[in-house]
Amino acid sequence: MKVKHAELREHAGLEDSFRCWLNVVYIHLWFLCSRFKQEGRDGEIIITLMMKMLWQDVEDRLEKFEEELKENLSKRKKMKECYTMLHLFFIFLDEGILGSDAMLASSLWNRVYMDNYYQPEIWHLEFLVHYVRFTATWLQDTPMDTLVLQPEAVEWTLPT
Repeated sequence: MKVKHAELREHAGLEDSFRCWLNVVYIHLWFLCSRFKQEGRDGEIIITLMMKMLWQDVEDRLEKFEEELKENLSKRKKMKECYTMLHLFFIFLDEGILGSDAMLASSLWNRVYMDNYYQPEIWHLEFLVHYVRFTATWLQDTPMDTLVLQPEAVEWTLPT
């Protein structure tokens, strides 16, 4: 994915940490899973492959922190925590996107900002709500062939 992580973190008031990186990845994975679920069996296959790639990436990143993890948690426990977070994230976003902006803001606050070291300003949360609605709508209008066969043509833009 060619998501502009640094710009998104800045506009959304997120710290530069593993947890915030993972939250940004979860949001984008939720976008794509929501879109691919509409494609039947082909979509399921793509979702399965994306999940395998996600867990490999998470495991690789956790290995970089292996010494620090030994002091606190094992890599296996940390992976289990990440897996649980993903499911909670998807549930919260599914509920939030179907409701009002206030409900979506609540969902994002509970999953993204709750453990953020920095206290975000209200406009950070407002930006993220707008970003989620904008991107979810934009992806619904993007053909699956473009997403799968020409991913470099997909521009993950930040709304202005």
